[in-house]
Amino acid sequence: MIHPTTRLKSPRVFLRQALACGLLGLSAFSPFASSMAHAQYADWTANPPNILPNERVGSGAVTTGDISSGRQFSNRYAFAALKADGSIAAWGDYRFGGEGAPTDNGYKAIYSNEAAFAALSANGSIVAWGDASSGGSGAPAGDGYRAIYSTAKAFAALKPSGSITTWGDSTDGGGGSPNPAWNPPTDVGYTAIYSNRNTFVALSSIGSIRQWGNDGSGGISQGGTAPFVVVPPPTGSGYKAVFPSAYGYAALDAEGSISAWGLYGDGLHANTVPGGAGYTTICSNGNAFAALHTDTSIKAWGSLMTGGIGAPTDKGYTAIYANSYGFAALKDNGRITAWGAQGFGIGNSPTDDGYIAIYSMDYGFTAIKADGTISYWGMPLGTEGLPGSTVAPSGPGFKAICSHQTAFAALDADGVIHTWGITEGSAAPTGPGYKGIYSNKTGFVAIKSDGTISAWGAVGTSNGPAGGNFRSVQSVMNYAKLVFDPELTATLGSITSSTAVIGGNVATMSNKTAAARGVVYALVSSNTDPQIGGTAVTQVAESSLGNTATFELNLTGLSANTAYTYKAYVTDTDGVSYYSPVATFSTNLPPVIISDGGNSNVSVSVAENTLAVATIEG
Repeated sequence: MIHPTTRLKSPRVFLRQALACGLLGLSAFSPFASSMAHAQYADWTANPPNILPNERVGSGAVTTGDISSGRQFSNRYAFAALKADGSIAAWGDYRFGGEGAPTDNGYKAIYSNEAAFAALSANGSIVAWGDASSGGSGAPAGDGYRAIYSTAKAFAALKPSGSITTWGDSTDGGGGSPNPAWNPPTDVGYTAIYSNRNTFVALSSIGSIRQWGNDGSGGISQGGTAPFVVVPPPTGSGYKAVFPSAYGYAALDAEGSISAWGLYGDGLHANTVPGGAGYTTICSNGNAFAALHTDTSIKAWGSLMTGGIGAPTDKGYTAIYANSYGFAALKDNGRITAWGAQGFGIGNSPTDDGYIAIYSMDYGFTAIKADGTISYWGMPLGTEGLPGSTVAPSGPGFKAICSHQTAFAALDADGVIHTWGITEGSAAPTGPGYKGIYSNKTGFVAIKSDGTISAWGAVGTSNGPAGGNFRSVQSVMNYAKLVFDPELTATLGSITSSTAVIGGNVATMSNKTAAARGVVYALVSSNTDPQIGGTAVTQVAESSLGNTATFELNLTGLSANTAYTYKAYVTDTDGVSYYSPVATFSTNLPPVIISDGGNSNVSVSVAENTLAVATIEG
């Protein structure tokens, strides 16, 4: 998954956007047992792909619970929700963390694996609950942790120094194993952690790779015997990003060259990893990968039955998406090409153009156009298709799409929820006003602007908490939840002819974690929409991240009687920056000299000229 350093105003591209794995009781080594999840956001109008040096692969991705987003696993049968005061409510199966959440407040983020949750407080301390053997107990003491990651049954926490602490099932990378290769590194300097079902991979500041966990999943031991062979991780340094699949990984270096490793077998991985440089991102499902090149072509490898062959041979592609059985690629004109197993989103994709994003579940895909028109393809739905399924809605106006293992849910412009696919248990809520949807394996949760929550789906997930003020919901970040941008406004303080005090008020970080805050500004005549790195834009950041919603910064060296544009910004731990609406202010006229007149003892003073009045727009 790609993480640009700034929020861009162009169609959002989702690579690694699949709902995967465990479908229909398939075995772990089935060619269809897929792995990876891929982000599905409420805002599908930003973030094109670029090579990512950032913290995680999955950014709110979609999986069925057997696979990781590259950052963490979804909880299978429970949800946890975070309130504005940092308190937590959990519900669902008590064995999976539906009960036992902490009763205090001050938490800023919730993470999960398939059977437990872990919450990170404002001071970086950790509380965990859920299945004890899966990391629901044994969380590290102390504070100062900045992020948490997970495999299926273990957690790993990272400190700013780059040290790593793990807990949970030792075979899934939780540490404490008699096999040293299954235990985490003891040195420091790691900047990012990725995961698949049973292993973690840590990327160091020099781009070297260190892996730990069960060598049958992503493999760390040399050799192996047919039909399964374990390929070890690459040595050396210079790697910039890692992309997990169910039982393996692929990595990109600074030149865009690909290295792949992990568990290969069953004679289904006959084709080889593409050589050369210039690849910008990699998408995966359980047993296959597809890489996008700078020349807009695509190369695929891996399982012959889930899209490892059959990739398009032409060019012009801007994004790749995946489900358990194949891939769908989007061209710059919005036309779609799909390949993989027939009948699961392959073979009956739309033939028109104009699509800007694609979403997935196990049985198929849904694509959306700029006007909000949606098209579903894959296994037939409704009375003539999958039992118990409903067909996709028609017409334009849809604004966001979310999915779980077998169904989709969408929001229209009024915040009304529409569902299609196979849904279990209770029905979706009616009425307008919903702003986001989250999901786990079998249920959905929708949230309104006032923070009230409605849950529906399988028994156990539909008994969400009462009351309001919830700001995010966690089945985990790698289920198909809708991710919302932080909300912030610009503030304006005192102004002189050469200085100004400006800042911001961060109303909510949604489900993200702030890494930096500050302001950007420019002359109105030079740039009317300042952003980090923009033309003639000056950036001023907090020297250290504040712990309150508001912040102020002093601008100096300004020109007198001059109009400026400015924005407040906040950058999250993925390196994505979010901005307030643009605002303007004008500095005062140059100072005036005041004299007491013609007395023999002349008194002269300098006074600030306040004739220029500051204004805020936007």
